Amino acid sequence: MQVNKVCFALLLCFTLSLAGCSTHRTIVERNADHLAFQMAEQDFSASLETQVPDTAKSLTGFLQHYYDEGKKIHAAGVTEDQALAIAALLRERIMQGQLPSHETFAGKTYTSAQSETIKKLVAQTVANTFIDGYNGAQ
Repeated sequence: MQVNKVCFALLLCFTLSLAGCSTHRTIVERNADHLAFQMAEQDFSASLETQVPDTAKSLTGFLQHYYDEGKKIHAAGVTEDQALAIAALLRERIMQGQLPSHETFAGKTYTSAQSETIKKLVAQTVANTFIDGYNGAQ
């Protein structure tokens, strides 16, 4: 009898601990988190450190736009091949630097150059998020 109570208590604790870890996050939030972690890995500055939660939070709004655009074109009846072509065009434009990059530091906004690696990461994430929106991924 005592063993059953201990097993039940352990099972209950285990279940509750898993329930706390299963908060629902949207695909856009997961993509933003993934991109923020990848960007942090590429940050080699000794004097600056990427704040992953803050970066992910700001990227969520940025990526939400592309997710919503994907949903819009799906609702408009665009085929999957056309959606993939649009995603490839988005990726290409970002790689060519047609996406403005502005950073704010000490109340001033600066235009910043991005490394090729960061451009690739952003381009791929934008294209994936766009297709996620098209497919209605949650």
